[in-house]
Amino acid sequence: MHNLKEKQFLTYCYNVLKRYCIFIIITSLSCPFFAYLITKKMPKNYTAEATLIFINQQGSISFGISNNFVFPGKNAGIDGNEIKQILESRTLISDVIKKNDLTTYFKASLSESIDILRKKIKIVYFQFNKILIIKITLDNAELTAKVVNSFIETLEEINQKLKLSTEKNLVTVLDPAIVPEKPSGPSTKKNMISAFFIALFLSYLLCFFWGMVKAKE
Repeated sequence: MHNLKEKQFLTYCYNVLKRYCIFIIITSLSCPFFAYLITKKMPKNYTAEATLIFINQQGSISFGISNNFVFPGKNAGIDGNEIKQILESRTLISDVIKKNDLTTYFKASLSESIDILRKKIKIVYFQFNKILIIKITLDNAELTAKVVNSFIETLEEINQKLKLSTEKNLVTVLDPAIVPEKPSGPSTKKNMISAFFIALFLSYLLCFFWGMVKAKE
């Protein structure tokens, strides 16, 4: 009995696909086209990032190689997690916003701009390799790189002011942020592929239930 119901269900699914295949195909192929047009009109996002490493107490860098990463020796009195917290602090972010006039850019108050920028920044610390990456995404390529580098400059200014470390610089910049040449998003290809599969699923689901309704009439 169970096998019979399963066979009937599979037969019904096949008949739905066979009966409404033209509608399903047209819908599935047309949606990626509209996704392409919409994506092209959407504002572009640009991502810039900087890579930092930590110096040791003598002011030099002791390097080692592991998993294709370059990592330095012991930092003086402060570790990467603490630096990450400083970079994410309201004080530092507030200074970055003021330097780059981001309240005007975001069209928001200082407090609101801090919350907005926090959502757009990603700071990752690789503890084993002593590497910290700052990444920001905005819709202005030049401003994106400028803001990332401002985080580094402001971090050093706070270090000089508060004497967080005995070293002159808390970090060494391995790769400063540069102006991105290409947008990081939205991805036209990903949106088109997503639109195709979503349209394929929804169009078949619609036909599946429509067939059940018609069968009961």
